[in-house]
Amino acid sequence: MKNLNEIYQSIKTFFESKIKNTVEQGSVLDLFMLSVSNEMNDAYEYIESNKTPHIYTSLNGQNLDDMVKFCGFTRREGESDQNLLYRLINWSLINEKSNTIAIDAALLDLKNASNVTYVPMVYGTGTAICYVIPTEYTVDKIEAALEEAKDRLKNVTSPSLYIEYVTPELKAVTLSISISNSDSNLADIKRNLEIKLAEYINAIPPKESLDIGKILQDIKSKMLLDTIQWIEV
Repeated sequence: MKNLNEIYQSIKTFFESKIKNTVEQGSVLDLFMLSVSNEMNDAYEYIESNKTPHIYTSLNGQNLDDMVKFCGFTRREGESDQNLLYRLINWSLINEKSNTIAIDAALLDLKNASNVTYVPMVYGTGTAICYVIPTEYTVDKIEAALEEAKDRLKNVTSPSLYIEYVTPELKAVTLSISISNSDSNLADIKRNLEIKLAEYINAIPPKESLDIGKILQDIKSKMLLDTIQWIEV
């Protein structure tokens, strides 16, 4: 595709060859050719952007919204371009029922749950359990999270499928840790340590165990502690 300068030089060269004279830079005629070149450049860019509409991996914003409407769905409230693009790329599978891609896509961007884990064939063929972790463990929020999970899955699972929706019991984890560091503010370290531990523990999915070794390795590497010793769980 020609850029603005190439278009301008092409017009100027052609015109000068016809009149067998040069066009003075900054003259009215020169500015007219530059204006025409600018308009042609905009046309070139528009044509180029529409030559490959099938390459949707680079779409974002309103262009992405327009493309997903063509496929029969819309952006959810607050949904990021990344998640919407994932649903667009996998839209043919998402439109089918009871496949893992459709289910995973349906459970993106939840408002009332921090995580929903779908586990198939728990009690045999045609059964599943859905572990729903609400953003808050209040009666209203738990009910809202369960209803949200059911609403998201009703269009991507078979009506004959039995799904049990479970809110895992909230369990407190008490840790006692000895920290030693020679040249850092221990108060800041303690505060950051509490945040990192909470992030790790709260992200453990159902049926997975708390990995002490992973905690020690990750925290020591990220916080640059001299020593960190696990004392008690």
